[in-house]
Amino acid sequence: MTTDTQPTHIELREEAGPIAEVFAVSAVRAAEVVAAGLIFLLVCPPLLILLVVVVAPLAAIALVAGAIAGVLALPVLVWRHLQGRHDHHLSLVLRRYLHLRARGATAGQ
Repeated sequence: MTTDTQPTHIELREEAGPIAEVFAVSAVRAAEVVAAGLIFLLVCPPLLILLVVVVAPLAAIALVAGAIAGVLALPVLVWRHLQGRHDHHLSLVLRRYLHLRARGATAGQ
């Protein structure tokens, strides 16, 4: 740099070089972001339409079918639960009672 207080035109250009590179890189990056945004806007509306037209009705149908299956299966499951548990429980109680009775009969003799 010269001793003058004002830099020359060449010195200004040398100092501005890295700044211009940063702006050029930023402009390219901004163009990439804009292109990605445009592609996103072109792709997403059809996907959202597909989601609303296909997935939402399938989810609603599955929900209704599950509710109907639950209502129809509930009496069967309750009946099996009550039948199976009490039979097993009564036979277990009866076996224990007979075992205790046999022990009591042998202990009393």
